[in-house]
Amino acid sequence: MGTYNDENPNALNADGWRTVLFDGFNGSAVDRDTWPVMYGGDSGNGGAFQWSNDDVRVGDGELTISMTDHGGWWSAGGLSQGWEGQTYGRFEVRAKVDPGQGTQGVLVLWPTDNVYPPEIDLLETPEGDRSKAHFTVHWDGGGGADHYEGQSFSLDTSQWHTYAVDWTPERLTYYIDGREMYSTTSNVPQEPMALGFSGWVSSDGQTWFNGGPDATTPAQVNLHVDWARISVADGGRQGGAGVQQAAVVQAEPVEAALEAALVAAPEEPPPAPAPVEQAAQPVDWEALAAQAMANYEATGQWFI
Repeated sequence: MGTYNDENPNALNADGWRTVLFDGFNGSAVDRDTWPVMYGGDSGNGGAFQWSNDDVRVGDGELTISMTDHGGWWSAGGLSQGWEGQTYGRFEVRAKVDPGQGTQGVLVLWPTDNVYPPEIDLLETPEGDRSKAHFTVHWDGGGGADHYEGQSFSLDTSQWHTYAVDWTPERLTYYIDGREMYSTTSNVPQEPMALGFSGWVSSDGQTWFNGGPDATTPAQVNLHVDWARISVADGGRQGGAGVQQAAVVQAEPVEAALEAALVAAPEEPPPAPAPVEQAAQPVDWEALAAQAMANYEATGQWFI
């Protein structure tokens, strides 16, 4: 279960940052004003699972997003800010993911116009034993082609940790439990993006996951989110590309014992949402999602 006091035992220095969104998930239902988009109805990952709102719930001080075995087919949940994102800022999430072969939990920044790439993954957990945390940046390599670079870190992601990224116009800086793990100035997104959380189920042929679920996989695997915080630099505003940036405050460098290695994963599926249940908005998300899914099924690539 989560915490009702929304603890953050390894907090980053907040000087120069102003919180614009915080959700401790301490109620009994999803706050749809904060998270207007829920993924439901369509299939995910080329048919490996079905998006279902039944796999999203709030209680016991946490948001729980499930991947559920229905005896021959799987479902998974997800939600996001949708069109309510922003350009640049600090994004922090305290989360853990149950072990389960062929499944993963995802903490993601996704374009508010639903046109992929870019994408920033604060956490992906393809290893069934949850022995690593993956941070990945995707960008358009030309013509909508997905290019990406990732880092992996030895970490038991089945335990509570705080994952964060500072996103400025020039740099992405990634943290785990208040420690700087990675920083890059290459291919930094320059468009509004929204924070989201989802489950994901692999197909048998995806080697990045070592295949799909098997006999060892529990009938339900959960992504647990204790809380989420979004901040902007002092003097900045939420939304748009005009956020003024304060200096990024860097935490203590990572200990040498932590592994940092480039991830080469051509099979990695971008966790593209298929939102269908949502409030009124200026973008026809259902049409865009259907078009993206059709393109993926035809070519193996996500694009609009």
